[in-house]
Amino acid sequence: MPWGAEPLGRNERCTMNKIQINTKWCKKCGLCAKYCPKNVFDRDKLGGPIVARPEDCIGCMQCESRCPDFAIDVEKAQ
Repeated sequence: MPWGAEPLGRNERCTMNKIQINTKWCKKCGLCAKYCPKNVFDRDKLGGPIVARPEDCIGCMQCESRCPDFAIDVEKAQ
């Protein structure tokens, strides 16, 4: 588990995390989609990430921490 992440119980879910992608910084490498354990991202025609299933986000922060361009910001739900 990444540093600072809090485990969720088996039946617990985050209300809804807010995932923002800075398209000006993103170089479309696909690492966010590759490392997301819940398959939250799809890719557009040009290979850029799309937050397709935000309700599935568990707040693990893998997308944000793996992004080499600092183009992803995950705001955890309260």
